[in-house]
Amino acid sequence: MKHQEHIISVFADVAAPSTRLIDSAAVNIQSKDVVIMQRALLETNPKFRQLIPYVVVKQGDKYLAYERSVSGGESRLHNLFSIGIGGHVDAVDAVYDEKGVFQLTETLRTGMYRELHEELGLTESDFLGMTTIGYLSKDVTPVDEVHLGIVLVAEVHADLVVTSKEDALNLAGFLTADELAKLNLESWSETVVAELV
Repeated sequence: MKHQEHIISVFADVAAPSTRLIDSAAVNIQSKDVVIMQRALLETNPKFRQLIPYVVVKQGDKYLAYERSVSGGESRLHNLFSIGIGGHVDAVDAVYDEKGVFQLTETLRTGMYRELHEELGLTESDFLGMTTIGYLSKDVTPVDEVHLGIVLVAEVHADLVVTSKEDALNLAGFLTADELAKLNLESWSETVVAELV
């Protein structure tokens, strides 16, 4: 069976669907909202949303863009452009305190940096800073309705050369917000780019 791994998700009602970026203050995810379940069971179940740290990599006044190739795992996103680096937070990323209580923030951080390293070879020291700018909870496409994006803008050093470590990501380089708006963007990136422009 495809997608047998277990991933971090939340009950869908933690964030009402919106066509715009949702302010961070409007979403309050707590440990009780978290469900760890097999990905195959979540892919078509809109009662849950899979948590996705969606990192927009910035260098100066430009943003990293890439095209999702056909070798990527999510066929519904093939040949679309994206500005969000990230992916599912796996059960192996889970962090617990000394009493065995699940720690959501640390778990998301672990999964986020794992994905940044796997996809671009980046580590925490490559970034000047990182800011959460909101959440993505859309119902425009079947992919949208089963995912909840946590959107972060992360600035890298001006002289850092960023390369793709995965065949699924064909880098288009760092582009201005106006240049991004002209690309055939996936649904989430359309929303984020509209905020940037």
